[in-house]
Amino acid sequence: MKKNQKILITNFTYLPHVGGVENSIKFISDEFKLKGFNTIVMCGDKKSGYEKLNNIEIYRFKRQKIIKIKFFRFLNYYFDILSIIFTYIKVLKKNKIFFCISRNAICLIAIKILTPLKKVIFIPPAISFYQEKKNLDEFQGNKLKKYILKFCYNKIVLGQNLIFELLAILISTKTIVFSKLMKEQVYNFIKFKEILVIPPGIDIKKFSILNSVQKKNLKKNLKIPEGKKIFLIIARLVQVKNISFIIKLSKFVKNSHFIVVGDGPEKSKLIWLSHKLNKKNISFFDKTLNVNKFYSISDFFLMPSIYEPFGQTTLEANASGIEIVGIKPSKEKKIENANLEIIKNNTNGVLFNNSYTSAVYNLNSLNLKKNNIEKKNSIRLYVKNRYLWSKLVEKILFLI
Repeated sequence: MKKNQKILITNFTYLPHVGGVENSIKFISDEFKLKGFNTIVMCGDKKSGYEKLNNIEIYRFKRQKIIKIKFFRFLNYYFDILSIIFTYIKVLKKNKIFFCISRNAICLIAIKILTPLKKVIFIPPAISFYQEKKNLDEFQGNKLKKYILKFCYNKIVLGQNLIFELLAILISTKTIVFSKLMKEQVYNFIKFKEILVIPPGIDIKKFSILNSVQKKNLKKNLKIPEGKKIFLIIARLVQVKNISFIIKLSKFVKNSHFIVVGDGPEKSKLIWLSHKLNKKNISFFDKTLNVNKFYSISDFFLMPSIYEPFGQTTLEANASGIEIVGIKPSKEKKIENANLEIIKNNTNGVLFNNSYTSAVYNLNSLNLKKNNIEKKNSIRLYVKNRYLWSKLVEKILFLI
């Protein structure tokens, strides 16, 4: 395999947009560069263009908003495919692409339309049919209107997304998922296509453990109280993250303070719920690139999601020496997350059942005295040895 060959990585978004998928693209690109390959990123944005960022060539295609009516905006994906194809033509004119990696189904479909024989690895972030499904109370209007909107969204909008995702899986050279849970979900629809489970990586060098003085000063700057157990949530604030569950039980957790970092459609509701319950032990912060400061001052990281194919933030928390406290998956309670795959009890975290009694008991039982520097370093070592972007890249190159 020749070095200096060019690899194209595609997605709907990339830096400066912040998120687990965008970060994964950056780290995968860095690993390929270390192995002597050149990476090009093709991503969507408000307008098309070309730039270089961190020595990576970026071709941006314009995300289409031709259809303005909110409920029919999902049809813009068909115009996005055309936009991707035109940008891909520009990439091909200047570059000989060895193979492609796509983290988005529509990007992959567009590439295959133009170059059907091109090798493309598909790494879907989730199956939207599960992740984006909405409940009745997430819609506005009378009961009949809510039922109609729920049906249209879950069956038509998400149904179309599912078709895109399944088509991308079928026409991809190989499909890689980060967890066994996600593999099972794909097999609910497609049983004859091989799906490979390869865990993601974490750049442990980007995370560190502060000493007591640094931690105290940072808490003071962020107006977080001293002498309390600090619980952290970093997430997109949507219903499946189950953050309202934590807010409701927070008043029963003694000597504690909760930090919620992120944005999303549920944020105003969560802040309202916090005020309604008169909870002064919860602090909300906007989404930020500098998440390290929140990991640095926290004692425990909460993962209460009822759906989470793989929480990259759990690896970031462990890389910062923080234990994960997560809800156990349960088919009976329709809780589908990868916590059992990520969390090893009393090694890098603890698991509890999705009930207020179990959660309150477990959160109160967590001992700060055991959360010493030796424990933090052992957690960092555990995640460092298990999750490496270099391993993912090596396996991709082996598949090609």
